[in-house]
Amino acid sequence: MNVAAAWSTEWEAAHAGAADDLDAVRPLFAEGRVAEAMARVQRALRARRTGAPPEAWARVAVSLGHTHPIARILHQEPLTWHAFRRPRGYAGDAALLDLIFGEAAVPDTTTALGRAIHASILAAPVCASLRRRRALVQEAIDATARRTGAAGRYLAFGGGHLREAQGSRPFRDRALDTFYAVDADPRAVSRVARIHAVPGLQAMDGGVRELLRGALRVGEVDLAYAAGPYDALEQPLAGQVTAALFATLRAGGRLLVTNLCAELSDAAYLESFMGWTPRYRDEADMRGLVAALPAHAVASARVFRDEGQHMIYLEVTRV
Repeated sequence: MNVAAAWSTEWEAAHAGAADDLDAVRPLFAEGRVAEAMARVQRALRARRTGAPPEAWARVAVSLGHTHPIARILHQEPLTWHAFRRPRGYAGDAALLDLIFGEAAVPDTTTALGRAIHASILAAPVCASLRRRRALVQEAIDATARRTGAAGRYLAFGGGHLREAQGSRPFRDRALDTFYAVDADPRAVSRVARIHAVPGLQAMDGGVRELLRGALRVGEVDLAYAAGPYDALEQPLAGQVTAALFATLRAGGRLLVTNLCAELSDAAYLESFMGWTPRYRDEADMRGLVAALPAHAVASARVFRDEGQHMIYLEVTRV
């Protein structure tokens, strides 16, 4: 058997197995056994993803999300449907995060079944890790505020709706010098300007291209963080972005970068029915980003995971 034929056989077998698994789960939704059904969906997808070559699974995931009958059930859930249809051009947008954080209400048009599935999705590992990420970034902002007082300067790159900052000490006390909220989504930028009436807040359009060519008008900051953009960046580009963000730090400043891990237990659900295919990273990947920085300017660097082991962080402090 040639390579092409073997690959075709692998993906067809994986697809047929996944389809059979999901067919067996569908009746549980009709019976109202939603939590059990969702647990079985996650297990089945995870097993098929683990057992198939990556290229074969990628094709299976796309096919399942677009053609399997269970998609009509799962897409009644607002998070799954929002990610899948990508109204802002990408899956993990600021509106999706607002649903996960409870900052936005479930649409009135959501079916009863969709609401029941929603409860299971909110408890899923990816949503739990995103909420922990929000809390951890807020802690970093608060720690910076304790060090700098009202003179603190901050940069959120890919900041979305700034939910990580809205409960922080400088936002709460309205005590900061400047907070640059940069995002490539103009709808997120305009919304930030409306919902956060904080003196010193500068909401700015911009993404990776603008950052790398020096088109963003930002001064030196005490804390720069990127809590989502790296999931869409391949490693060489991520190194360039890391270097550009690190260059914005003033003496003693800190850079915080986050990324989803390959061990994310509901990755198969993201990749199939949510159409969300992040670039996962591990410790070696994150340490590789430090290699893009001038060694003489790095005071410290550490890589760590959240308690769920599904989100990985890089924290670098400038000399």
